[in-house]
Amino acid sequence: MEIDIKLLELFGLINKKIWKMVAPFLKELQMSVTDMLLLQRLAKKQSCKATELAALIGIPTSTLTGIADRLVAGGYIEREHDKEDRRSIIMRVTPKVRLIINDKKKVIGEILAEKFKSISESRKERLLEDLQCILTIMEEKEENTE
Repeated sequence: MEIDIKLLELFGLINKKIWKMVAPFLKELQMSVTDMLLLQRLAKKQSCKATELAALIGIPTSTLTGIADRLVAGGYIEREHDKEDRRSIIMRVTPKVRLIINDKKKVIGEILAEKFKSISESRKERLLEDLQCILTIMEEKEENTE
């Protein structure tokens, strides 16, 4: 059990380090980490109801409304009423977001390549396999709880 806690702590620290690397990129776009999380999740889903999106990133719907207002004004997302339920709002990203996400991945990739240059390719491949294994297990657990 102790190793599981250490893994959890390590993932948290790595996640913080990655977001710290992205911070200058987000500042340049005048975006917060929450804005980028929202855009990433929405880009993966193509389109999503506002209530589902708020639940996905763990924020209240009222908070999402303010963030969405900013992102609509910035040309990052579009909102429309659900044709089946006019009370529901459907959100989707604009093509501009795909470019931003690709740029972000490129920037992070370059930074990580520089930081990881001292690690052998075989070690990186093992690490990648291990992380993929962990992700697969987590996705299986997620499916079983739905």
